[in-house]
Amino acid sequence: LAQPTAADKTDHSTLTSESGWLGQQFVWPHRPVIRGEHVYKWQAKVRELGFVVEPDGAYGPESKQACTAFQREAGLTPHGIVDRPTWEATFDPSTRL
Repeated sequence: LAQPTAADKTDHSTLTSESGWLGQQFVWPHRPVIRGEHVYKWQAKVRELGFVVEPDGAYGPESKQACTAFQREAGLTPHGIVDRPTWEATFDPSTRL
């Protein structure tokens, strides 16, 4: 699996909630592509939950498809944007899909 580069690293002192929500939505298409350690972390967790996505630290079309599928399964509005409710549902230990 591709790991984020040093340039993609995020300072975790800026985390704004217990779940690690950084306050940035992941949207595709977007220029420049949204990328970083926080995207990689979300992709890896969604993959662990059984959704098809290759954790590469870049939020692209595959990530959006995985997001939409996750949102549907989690009972969220399936819009393909990793917003705060989506992020928190992803990392909520009580989420069972």
